[in-house]
Amino acid sequence: MARKYKLTGICLFTIITILLIFTFTASAATQVTLRPLSKVVESGSPITVDIFVDPDTEIAGMQFDLKFDGSVLQVTDVTEGDLFKQNGTETFFNPGQKDTGTLKNVYGCILGKGEASTSARFATVTLSSTPGKRGVAQIYLQNVTVSSREGNAVQTRVKNTSIILTKTRNYDNFQRELIKRLVEELTLKRQSYA
Repeated sequence: MARKYKLTGICLFTIITILLIFTFTASAATQVTLRPLSKVVESGSPITVDIFVDPDTEIAGMQFDLKFDGSVLQVTDVTEGDLFKQNGTETFFNPGQKDTGTLKNVYGCILGKGEASTSARFATVTLSSTPGKRGVAQIYLQNVTVSSREGNAVQTRVKNTSIILTKTRNYDNFQRELIKRLVEELTLKRQSYA
């Protein structure tokens, strides 16, 4: 009877171990994250977003499209990051085509032999925001493909972002109001000492 329970326990332990191995293997993926320089921006100000890649294997190429609300945001610049340049390798980079609400066909790769396996920026996108527009602006990646040196797609996970656009401050009124409050506080403190 004890032998039967021992055999059942060993079988159960083996099954759980195999399931855990498959679970951890299946969850490994290259992480592609949109990282804004700031999550809260005054409307009318530029917005900088890095496309950050954390590889789980050696990679040599990447492409993506970027989607956003074209009535609030417009792409002004796209520059290559250092993801594929880390080991002094030569690269090719295409900044894509700008359109209303999209940035399409941004891609880059290592030319010749070489691979990247250390986390870094693939690209930086600068957007302008429409003055006077407030609210939350969603920015998200589409058609993301990360590939190995052989050109095979690797498994990826994407993390998108949003930006909160706030009302533009009128700095002259803000400064006057701040000075007025400071003078009132100093006057009250002075009176309390008298």
